[in-house]
Amino acid sequence: MGDATTATLASAATLAFVAAIVLLVWAHLVPSGYGAVRDAVSHYGASRYHPLYRLMVISMGLGALLLALALARSTALPGARLAWLWIFAATRIAIAAFMADDPHAPPTRTGRVHVALAAGAFACIAFASVEIAAALSKQAGWSQIDPLLWAISIAVVVFAVLTLVCRTNRRAAAYFGAVERLLYLAMFGWLLTVTLHLLSLSG
Repeated sequence: MGDATTATLASAATLAFVAAIVLLVWAHLVPSGYGAVRDAVSHYGASRYHPLYRLMVISMGLGALLLALALARSTALPGARLAWLWIFAATRIAIAAFMADDPHAPPTRTGRVHVALAAGAFACIAFASVEIAAALSKQAGWSQIDPLLWAISIAVVVFAVLTLVCRTNRRAAAYFGAVERLLYLAMFGWLLTVTLHLLSLSG
């Protein structure tokens, strides 16, 4: 492909995703008092360590934005399929302004907006992973990672659905944090797989 601009965008997206991963790991290491099995990732945003969460979602959203720009430039993906990734990027960045409610405090308007944005982001990345994987399979240079990309796409969808189940089912709620973290793992895996392969094609 040999496109310097695409390579720059993909490189910047990679750095943004790596930064988001580092911040997410860092949030798990600080003494926030929240647990990884039951508590949501967003609860770190309700603690005094909220800057880690805010920077993480902004970095993730910025990386998705840069990836969408790179894909729009270097592939013939239909705009409707890329739209899911654009919306995911927007919701990730926007959620930094709306922190989750503390699980031990009464619900607030800000917290409800946070939940809506989070649900939108998770739904969009699920649709994006499938729609973009299907479109990329028909693009030159992408067939060699097609099985891997589809496997990760399916994981994103499965964990997105399970996250919703844990959010709405009282019995499953005890495992919400663990399932959501598996969703984050799948999301980052999918985003980095697409970004790094795009980088290899454009370099």
